[in-house]
Amino acid sequence: MKWLLVFITYWDGQIMTIGDGVFPKLIDCLEARHELSEEVGGRNGGRFPVNMQAICMRIEPPKKDSI
Repeated sequence: MKWLLVFITYWDGQIMTIGDGVFPKLIDCLEARHELSEEVGGRNGGRFPVNMQAICMRIEPPKKDSI
């Protein structure tokens, strides 16, 4: 299993998401989430501005032979 950082924004009535990295460990994803929150203007240790959020989602990468 790996962890995908998903950045979510709500703007002008639209929900937008973007994958912002895949990580081998949850702690790595959470650290990247914290950094992202600061980059977009968040405060107080990982709090995102209004209309923005990010989650670390557990994923199963595709098998090599299915690519």
